[in-house]
Amino acid sequence: MSELIKITQQGSITKLTLNNPQQRNPLSNAMIEALIEAFDKTEVQQAGMVVLTAEGKDFCAGGDINDFRDIIDATAAEQWEACERFRYMLDKFHSLNPIVVAVVQGRALGGGCGLVASCDFAIATEEAKFGTPEIKLGAFPMVIVPPLIQAMGVRRTMYMSTLGEPIVAQTALDYGLVQKVVASDELHSQIDAFCEQVGKLSASAMRVGKATIRSCTESSFNGGLEIGMGMRSILFSSPEFKQGIKKFLAPKA
Repeated sequence: MSELIKITQQGSITKLTLNNPQQRNPLSNAMIEALIEAFDKTEVQQAGMVVLTAEGKDFCAGGDINDFRDIIDATAAEQWEACERFRYMLDKFHSLNPIVVAVVQGRALGGGCGLVASCDFAIATEEAKFGTPEIKLGAFPMVIVPPLIQAMGVRRTMYMSTLGEPIVAQTALDYGLVQKVVASDELHSQIDAFCEQVGKLSASAMRVGKATIRSCTESSFNGGLEIGMGMRSILFSSPEFKQGIKKFLAPKA
């Protein structure tokens, strides 16, 4: 595994850490490949939850400017090919079975903001900032639009992408991009407590629950109800659930 991504485990929780702090953890071609490789690891695929973090002051600065230099004169077909691995990485990330939580400090810009939006929810420090500054370069955050819309909705995605100005953590919380904001000096203790709490929960229930929510968002209302029924049947017939419900229903001393 590339040192660009560190993988650590804490019970049923697997932590993925972006590890290029000197350059603000950019989504370079090498980082993208390291993420793709990490997503295939057994400890990631079978985790109850995946926590995405980053070393250094910033979560992720977005694309690597050196990679952009290599394709500045590329044709449309070549630009498409250059972006394919990034698209593949986001799709693979979105499709992970475990629930994925982003832990954000500092800046999450461009593709880094897209990574946060691709997670199932996010926790950020009070000083964290989120942005899609591509418009200032005459571009637009094209490939990360789908996760941004899923996280924030159409109008907020349009507003944020059109202005290109970063938003603070509290605004990200209001927008739905972030679900919890904590003080910087409490981040590690809060995450440790969070992981300890989640580690006691049913990993299979979380995975099936995530699959249900994702499937329902891509179906009609009635189709979503039927998906929920099917997933419930699978979960409720599992040995883990049966053991848990028997314990819950057992007479209390």
